[in-house]
Amino acid sequence: MIPDKKKYPVIEAAAADVEAGLAEARRTGKRVMMNFGADWCPDCWVLHSYFDVWPNAELVAKHYVLVNVNVGMKDANLEIARQYGIAVKAIPALSVVEGDGRVVYAQGDEFSNVRNQEPAVVTEFLNKWKT
Repeated sequence: MIPDKKKYPVIEAAAADVEAGLAEARRTGKRVMMNFGADWCPDCWVLHSYFDVWPNAELVAKHYVLVNVNVGMKDANLEIARQYGIAVKAIPALSVVEGDGRVVYAQGDEFSNVRNQEPAVVTEFLNKWKT
């Protein structure tokens, strides 16, 4: 079941959303967590639900600027993904980036099957890469 509410903005919004996220990160001293995914992806929805539970919601709010980048059917915004270390072979994929655009960490397929993992794996990730 895919919920009615969308998590990923329209494909065309990605460049502006990334720039806004980087600017906010520079202003606040947080890191940008770029979440490359799509609304059709069940694991993307599970990852978002894990972002919303304690302690993950607090970690995200305190340490990250979350930017959701819509990759369509893994055929959109691929250049932006590559720029931040993501090959978009599996989604969701996260890239943690400093406000200056420097990639701190880019995932392979760690969360591509997150529906079979516990929220604690996301907590571990958030704690490992926080500011």
